[in-house]
Parts: sequence; C-alpha cells; structure tokens
Amino acid sequence: MCSPRPARKPSSKATFTPCGRWAGFRGARSATTTSRPRLPGEPFETGRLITPQADRYGRIPVRTNRYSVPIRLIGRRVRVVQHASHLVVYDKNVEVARHERLITKGAVRLDLDHYLEVLIRKPGAFPGSTALEQTRSAGKFTPVQDAWWDQAKKLHGERDGTRPSSRFYCWAGTCRTSTSSRVSLLLCGPGP
Repeated sequence: MCSPRPARKPSSKATFTPCGRWAGFRGARSATTTSRPRLPGEPFETGRLITPQADRYGRIPVRTNRYSVPIRLIGRRVRVVQHASHLVVYDKNVEVARHERLITKGAVRLDLDHYLEVLIRKPGAFPGSTALEQTRSAGKFTPVQDAWWDQAKKLHGERDGTRPSSRFYCWAGTCRTSTSSRVSLLLCGPGP
C-alpha cells in the first residue's frame, strides 16, 4: 500500500512515483535526461546575426566598433555574423569581408583591399590612408611592396607613381600567387 503524500509540497522540480511517493531530485534529473533532445547532425550557426547599413565611408557599425566593407556596398544593408573572435560580412549570400573582432570600444578596423577602388581614382590619398597604416602594422604590406612603390614614385613622380601601385594592389588581391613573388617579378623582370 502506498503511503500518503508529504504534508509539505517540495519544489516544482521534485517528482513523485506512481504511488505518490516523493522521488526526490535524483528522479527529477533522470526524467529530464531522457527527454532531452539530441543535437542536430549538420553544422549550425552559433554567431550573433546583425544587419547594419554601410555608411558613406564604407564602414559598418557592429556594437560599439566600425569595420570596413567594400566601397560598392555604401548605403546598402549587409548581414553580419558576429562570433567570439571574428565577424563575417555577407552581401546577400556571398561573403564580402572577414575581420578579426576588435576588443577596445569605439575602434575602427579598415582593410586596404576595400578602399583600393577609391585610391586608384584619388592616388594622393593612398600614402596617408589609415587603411594603409593598419595594413603595414599587421605585416600584410611587405618591404618588397614598399620598394616597388618607391621605385614607381621615382620613375613617374609622386602622383603618377602611386596610381599604378594602387592598381597593382587591386590586381594582386584577385590573383592566386603570392604578392611578394608578383612584386619581385615586376621589379626584376621575368628572369634569364
């Protein structure tokens, strides 16, 4: 015969046996583990989805920071998936940018490749650009590239030497070989 239920009602997580006995919290835990759904077999997105609009400088606001996007996206909404260490920017379903996430508040991350289309038209802005400075500090703008740019400026002058450099870097982003080997080829020629 089953004993009567206790006078005091335990917490809502406690369970009772079919006879009305209190099964305790151990029983409640085993009941939840059997009904827990399994994880899906296919991969799923774990990042935070944001849809900012690119401003007139080709940057998007993500939380308190700004990240560059290609100039052609100015004024358009893009989809951003923000992960713990990086963020990925999509235009429709095509990935257009990938940035390492900034830690400081109010910081700006600019990618030189996003501004090359503008720098070709305005070569005077190339030497002092923030994107070039950030690319140099990241080590992506090599001394070989600097040497090529200096030689182009000596041959063609400051303005006309910078324009081909901008075009070259724009072209370098679309090729599959390493940038330093392309620069060496342009400096030294095809070889014997």
